[in-house]
Amino acid sequence: MVGLGFVLEVPSGAWADTVERTRLLILSAGAFAIWMVWPTYPGFAAGFMLWAASSALASGTFEAWLYDALQERRLTGAYPRLIGWAHSAAMAATLVATLVSAPLLALGGYPLVGWTSVGLAGVQTALAWSLPRSSSVERAVTRSTTHEVIAATEATADRYLTMLRLGVREAARVAAVRHTVW
Repeated sequence: MVGLGFVLEVPSGAWADTVERTRLLILSAGAFAIWMVWPTYPGFAAGFMLWAASSALASGTFEAWLYDALQERRLTGAYPRLIGWAHSAAMAATLVATLVSAPLLALGGYPLVGWTSVGLAGVQTALAWSLPRSSSVERAVTRSTTHEVIAATEATADRYLTMLRLGVREAARVAAVRHTVW
């Protein structure tokens, strides 16, 4: 599943430049519930695939959202400090989750660990929902006709493919970007 997450990293960056970023962060929180609702081999396989996709969605999306939010406020100089704090907080949360998982497993077994994970994913969803929307990415507009919905979908797909093409081209031409990607 690591391979799937790796493969989805570049397209997810294009998605983060095409779709409203808080929506992507909300989508990235949903992988754990499938393991509890469908605790079978296919359910676990689907859960791991969703987890890889959600990790790819969340990774660059949050950084892009934070940078754009700071740029709108003309505070981009604070980005390195804030992103460092956010990554450190994520690592600390992972450490706490690792330390707490064994006692939770002993106390309530797999169901307690699983539903706790689902609950924390729900908290992540609520936090993502509470983030202010960035004006740098065009927001979805409610459409009234099928023709308008199709046109909006095609426009989003065109923007996505354009951003993906530009990102791949930049990675191929700029050595610093290429080394970061590879």
